[in-house]
Amino acid sequence: MIEIHHKEGFMKIKNYTSKVPFTKSVSMIEKCLIDMGANHINKTYQDSILVGITFQIIQEGFPIIIKLPANIEAITKEMLLEIKKKKSGESKKNEEKIVLKISDQAVRTAWKLLLDWTQVQSSMVIIGKRKVLEMFLPYIYDSQKDITIYEKLEATKFKMLNYKEG
Repeated sequence: MIEIHHKEGFMKIKNYTSKVPFTKSVSMIEKCLIDMGANHINKTYQDSILVGITFQIIQEGFPIIIKLPANIEAITKEMLLEIKKKKSGESKKNEEKIVLKISDQAVRTAWKLLLDWTQVQSSMVIIGKRKVLEMFLPYIYDSQKDITIYEKLEATKFKMLNYKEG
């Protein structure tokens, strides 16, 4: 197994050594979503890699779509940066093996992170302490515009949040 260390010790990313197959994490995420009341669950693939889950839940009679990204690309990039810091001067063949191993690990890590996060959010909903929209608000998805609430806010430099008392 490739060791990935951060300059203060281990890497900052939780689950960076996860051995849980991503398919198990995805299955457990789906169970959390169903337990919260999801009535449709879809998967999003990019270049044959599962990169996200979209689900629908009915809130006050209206269907709400929520899009959860796995952020595999960002995790892969961070892990590769850590490896490159430690292993400069590797042969081209060895470097390709490392990239492949890191890519596989990043998929497991990304889905395990999303599982951990979803379990916490869904637990708060299930015990009645929070509402689904409260916990998943940034990820509410407008499928016609292919954008989440957070992405809409980000595109306007969060102007909607800059309110003044009047």
